[in-house]
Amino acid sequence: MVGILSIVTGLAVSARVLSPGLLLDAIALWPGLVPALAGLVIVTLRKSWRRRIGAIPPLLIVTWIALAGAAHLGGWAPLPSSSGELIGPETSPGLATMTIAADGRLLVGPTSGSQVYDVRYIRLGGTVGVPNAVETTTANTLHIAVSNGGSAPWFQYAGWRLGLDQSTEWNLSLAGDVAGDLSQVAVGSLTLGGSGTLTLGVVSKATPVSVMGDFVVDLPSGVAATASGEVEVPPSWMEDSSPTAGEGWVFSVADGASLRINQP
Repeated sequence: MVGILSIVTGLAVSARVLSPGLLLDAIALWPGLVPALAGLVIVTLRKSWRRRIGAIPPLLIVTWIALAGAAHLGGWAPLPSSSGELIGPETSPGLATMTIAADGRLLVGPTSGSQVYDVRYIRLGGTVGVPNAVETTTANTLHIAVSNGGSAPWFQYAGWRLGLDQSTEWNLSLAGDVAGDLSQVAVGSLTLGGSGTLTLGVVSKATPVSVMGDFVVDLPSGVAATASGEVEVPPSWMEDSSPTAGEGWVFSVADGASLRINQP
C-alpha cells in the first residue's frame, strides 16, 4: 500500500497533476515519520512483535502521507510551499489598482482575511511560478502589479488565487485563464485579457469594462448595463442595453475579442 501510494504520487507530480511543492512539504514534515520508523525498527529486531504491531508502521506511514497531502492542498501556512504566496498590507487605502497576469489559471474573489489582497497558489500541477508584487502609493491610492517571478523547480502550480478586500474600491486589470466571483468586490473599472468566466455584482455608477479576450460574464437581474463590440446579449435586452435604465456596467469589446453576457 505504501509503495503504491509513493509511486502514484511520483507519477502525479511528473505528469503535472500535482505540484512538486507537495514533495517539498512532505520532506519538511519528516518528523511525522518518526513513530512509523521506530515501529519498523522494533518489528525488525523483535520478530515476536510482528504479529502484535506488524501492521501499525505501514498504517502510520499511510496516515502521514494523507496528512501531508491534506496540509499541502489546504495551504497550511508553516509549510515551505506557502513561503512564496503574497499577503498584502492590513490597512485598506480606500482605492487601489491591481494589475495581474497569470500564465495559467487565475481565480478571483474576496479575501478570506483582513489583508487588502493576497495571491495564493492553485495547488495543482502546472507551469505557473512564484508571484512577484510591486507596490507603490500615490495620492492615497495603492498600486499593485503582480507578475510571474520565475518558475523554481519546487514552485510550479496550475495558477494563482487572487483575493481582494471588500472595503476597497478596485481598478482591476486581469489576464490569464480567468474565473471567479466579483459580486462582493467594489469594482471601479475592469480590464480583461485572455479568456474565462466572471460573475459581477451591483454597481451604483458607470463602471467601464474593457474586454480584450474571450469572456462570459454573469450579471444579476435588475442591474443596468450597456455593451458595444462583438457581444452576445440576453434575449431580454434591447439591442445593446439591458432592460434596467440608469448607470451601470459599460462593456467595450476590442476588435478580435468576444463577450457573452448572461442575465436573468
